[in-house]
Amino acid sequence: MVANGQKKVLVVEDDSVIRDLLIEVLNAAGYETDMAEDGAAGLDKIKKHVYDLIISDIYMPVLGGISMYINAVWENAGLRERFLFITGNTSDDAKAIITQMDIKYLMKPFKIVDILGCVESIIERAELLDKYKTGKRHNGKRTDARFSLQKECAIFNDNGENTSAAPRVVKTSDLSRNGLRVVYEGPPFAPQTPLSVLIKLNSLSLRRAARVVWSNIIDEVYSVSGLTLMKAVPVQSLSAAFHAQ
Repeated sequence: MVANGQKKVLVVEDDSVIRDLLIEVLNAAGYETDMAEDGAAGLDKIKKHVYDLIISDIYMPVLGGISMYINAVWENAGLRERFLFITGNTSDDAKAIITQMDIKYLMKPFKIVDILGCVESIIERAELLDKYKTGKRHNGKRTDARFSLQKECAIFNDNGENTSAAPRVVKTSDLSRNGLRVVYEGPPFAPQTPLSVLIKLNSLSLRRAARVVWSNIIDEVYSVSGLTLMKAVPVQSLSAAFHAQ
């Protein structure tokens, strides 16, 4: 992404020892680097500059890594494949959140060779995905092609039959013919809960019955859920309507 061909990496880490080590290692490997001490400062830099990769701790003061990721991806969907998390927290909850959101991570303490290997592979993969977006389904993951869609939509606590039910506003993260991922404020939906989803883009309005496949708490504010749709949606039409806005 950098004009001279040198890849640029942002390091977001509140521990100055780890932050300085990462900067030194990345510079020695030929990367251009930038740094931030917490998620809020990192998000501000992401909005102002272009990075090939963001390396971030998860638990930081002011704004955590997951919340920074969500806000960054909402504004620039292309960043979804350009994050690497590092964490010393070995809890199953922390691992589950970043695994379900398909984000790469390394545990502290990490080896320099592992960091450099991850940085190179993630940047290469992101550049390939920029040219051709695809998805997989294995052990419950979608196989059909996805496209990033950051759009507010309405979730109804029914099976699509009750048109008078009060909706819950959520924001989509990505969409495929048979499913979508949504991020929202408040407690997570219980797995297997029947819902319906209403998506409006310009003159196109679609409502589909859905079911919650998985859910996770991201932090004290946000939750994330993966939904499967009972009837496929016309992804190409939605994509065209979205980009026509």
